Amino acid sequence: DTDRDFDWELVQAGDLQPGADVGMADEQPLSKSTAEALRSEGNAHVKGQRYVEGRDAYSRGIEELERGGHTASAELGALRIALLSNRSLCLLELGDLTGAASDCDGVLVLVPTHTKALFRRGLVRERQLRYDEAIADLEAAAEVLQGVDEAVQTALRRMRKARQRAPSARTELLAAEAQRQGRAGEHMHAIELLTEAIALE
Repeated sequence: DTDRDFDWELVQAGDLQPGADVGMADEQPLSKSTAEALRSEGNAHVKGQRYVEGRDAYSRGIEELERGGHTASAELGALRIALLSNRSLCLLELGDLTGAASDCDGVLVLVPTHTKALFRRGLVRERQLRYDEAIADLEAAAEVLQGVDEAVQTALRRMRKARQRAPSARTELLAAEAQRQGRAGEHMHAIELLTEAIALE
């Protein structure tokens, strides 16, 4: 998988673009050592491809940082970004696209140019066949990286090619999901999905 090198790179606390503002007040750190230990634990799990355990470790680290409230020091803000970004990798590997996108969004609210979050959110949107949005995310990452990352460029080429056949692929995805929702008894949601699929034809 040509995207692996970029996608698997874990974020360390403080791994932000120069001048990035995490938007946190400068207060006494809260549960910092525990959260850092959980980040390290999560990293070890990810390197061993134990994504459920990695996800759970990062989640506990985030909970530790949230125990004292929503404000923290800039240092803790960087740690929270690392935990969210690394958890998004686990969720992506586990197929939880909604959760992965949510974590990427959480990072990008604080650091809009965070390349790993842009890249992973782009991969999420690619799997959802939302190619225009996926390409926009990867183009933003490529701009920050000044176009030098081969994994981003490879993914961009793949997505641009896939976009050419996107309407039919998106229709198939929506129809399959409508069937699944119908079997689950979610008939209104199934109708909405089918309506969207018909509109693409």
